[in-house]
Amino acid sequence: MDIGFILKRSGQIVWRHKFLWALGFLVSLNGVLLNAGRLLFGAKASALGRELLIWLQQPDIAAMPLDVDITPQLIGQVTFWSIVLVFVVFIGFWLAATWAEAAVIQAVKAVEADEPVGLTSSLRQGYHWLGRFIAIDAIAFFPWFVLALVIMLLMILLTLVIGWQAVNLAEWSSLALIMGLGLLCVIPLTLLLVPVGWLTLIYRTLAFRDAALLEHDVRGSIRHTWQVIKRQFGLAAATLVVLWAVKTAVSWATELLFWPVLGLTAVFNLPDPLTWLLNGFIFLLITLIEAIFAAYIAVAWTLAYAAWAGMDES
Repeated sequence: MDIGFILKRSGQIVWRHKFLWALGFLVSLNGVLLNAGRLLFGAKASALGRELLIWLQQPDIAAMPLDVDITPQLIGQVTFWSIVLVFVVFIGFWLAATWAEAAVIQAVKAVEADEPVGLTSSLRQGYHWLGRFIAIDAIAFFPWFVLALVIMLLMILLTLVIGWQAVNLAEWSSLALIMGLGLLCVIPLTLLLVPVGWLTLIYRTLAFRDAALLEHDVRGSIRHTWQVIKRQFGLAAATLVVLWAVKTAVSWATELLFWPVLGLTAVFNLPDPLTWLLNGFIFLLITLIEAIFAAYIAVAWTLAYAAWAGMDES
């Protein structure tokens, strides 16, 4: 398999079929939300900071009444609904990104078969695979969730033991020993979360392709993906390194667009209309770049896995 050909062909498909950009936008929704938050923070942080300093310098600040009556009940309600909102947004973004990735795979499949392809047809065909992709995600990420659960239980146990020792007026040396032993267990497991999550994300990406391209069921795609990776490990590793390098280059390019804008809004007290216009332009530009790139990566993985599976069967 020629990796250079895969990269070139992916670029041709993404540029020729620009509806893939919309699917790339859905795939990269988490990044879009993060970029929006960063720009909003950059636009308002300096102005809010100056206003806060002026407010703190008022001589009668200690006597100022609070506009909001902060009570434990209010804090609990705000915390509860914030968690619910974050959960709903996370589930919505995850479903949208998964559906969009299924649509990209179907679009590439149609393009390579010289069949008519479009946004509506790709989404309709991708929806057929959504349930299977959700099941693959649940199975693939199960070890990561188990690891996270073990870490959470260890943290709860450590907190309870330290609290019990403190209530019983234990010596500081005893508390330090318990905390040290607990952290020796928790820290290594916590450090495993990132590589395990990263490898799981790659595995599920390939398992999605296996299910959609070869029409395997959930368990069949999980098993067959592992077989393909073992037999084509060198090509898989090389493709991963190349795509990671491309992703790093694009990330640095977008950062170079971010920081000058954040610096301008932080140092200079720009008028609000100009600040919002500048931030809005940069946000739209970066969103477009990341949408195109997300579609490109999804297409490249699809073409690469189709090539590996074909080599594996021959």
